[in-house]
Amino acid sequence: MNRVSQEISARTRRAHESGSPLAELQVLKSLEAEYAGNDFALGVLRMMISQLLPQVGDYAGAHRYADLSEASGQGPGAPRPQLPSLDGYAAENAIRAIARAAGSRQVVMINEAHHVPQHRAFTLQLLGALRKQGFAYFAAETLRQDPGLVRRGYPTQETGWYIQEPLYGDLVRTALRLGYKVVPYEQEEVNPGEDPGIREREQARHLVERILKADPKAKILVHAGYGHVAKSVSPMKMMAKYFQEMTGIDPLTIHQVVMTEHSAPELEEPLYRQAVDRGLVKEPVVFRNATGALWSTSKNYDMAVFHPRSHYENGRPDWLRMGGLRSPRPLPRTICGPSPSCLIKAYAAGEKTDAIPLDEIIAESGKPVPGLMLPRGKILIRVEDARGKLIGERTISIR
Repeated sequence: MNRVSQEISARTRRAHESGSPLAELQVLKSLEAEYAGNDFALGVLRMMISQLLPQVGDYAGAHRYADLSEASGQGPGAPRPQLPSLDGYAAENAIRAIARAAGSRQVVMINEAHHVPQHRAFTLQLLGALRKQGFAYFAAETLRQDPGLVRRGYPTQETGWYIQEPLYGDLVRTALRLGYKVVPYEQEEVNPGEDPGIREREQARHLVERILKADPKAKILVHAGYGHVAKSVSPMKMMAKYFQEMTGIDPLTIHQVVMTEHSAPELEEPLYRQAVDRGLVKEPVVFRNATGALWSTSKNYDMAVFHPRSHYENGRPDWLRMGGLRSPRPLPRTICGPSPSCLIKAYAAGEKTDAIPLDEIIAESGKPVPGLMLPRGKILIRVEDARGKLIGERTISIR
């Protein structure tokens, strides 16, 4: 880790440990102003902000900051390769296509961009379809060893880093509710100076030792970030390839990262933009040709999911409905009370407030208040200021 990164980490640690993403955002944005002119520091800060904004429901802001970070050379972007043509391919509902392909596979691996919870929402919907296919294990990136997870039935901040974002948390919660065995597969201790390939190898080894060693025929869904699920050896060997070599199992690998919206159409992959403009991406889709072959960006992945661009209602994207799993709940403009800004958190009634919320948004005085997107059932809504002090709470029922 370079000196600037260490300094940024040290200066944001206290705000992060406070448990208030609003306080953490305030520190990061003050540092963004302080480091103006330092492209490296700005790239690091903007990547951090892009991964924190989804935690408070600002998905458009996350796209904007991720694109700024990538432009500075600090994001996960790379030169765009020439992609195969879509000529001769037709769009097909992605959930049904994956369920069909998974019927003959033992392991499915799907990736995400860490600043795009739309990808997590898709995997959440996929959980039910694959459970019907006999999939019984769910492994998630940055999931920590959490002995109380199964007993509680919900994740907390101690469960994992990315799991602190509400949709990732609900991905874990939903997997537990559906009867999956939730498995951490990360390397617990990472030395920043060591070969990054060690992380890939250890991830694969943990999947083998923690699942297949006791249950050799286990059907597994793995949710990971970016290139971990690539079946490649160049420029380095990735987790999926290590897993394939260790087990002889060819995982079904699904790429979500490329064919997805950015903060502006001109920053998107041209083939994605073309498919959207032609009206082919009205829901998450994959493309299949007349011989049954599925289109992919490269041989590293078996298929690519194209996600529709977000359409907003009451300040929230329509994909948060997740096929009817959630519905909008408007909030009053005065919800923050005298506070200039506040955090609004929605919890499943019966879960303690150390749980990862089902939804979490920022409201600011003088601006329209976004609505919550909530599942059916009793919901506890808590309103807190930037220091985490309770402003008010109430329980509602969503039918």
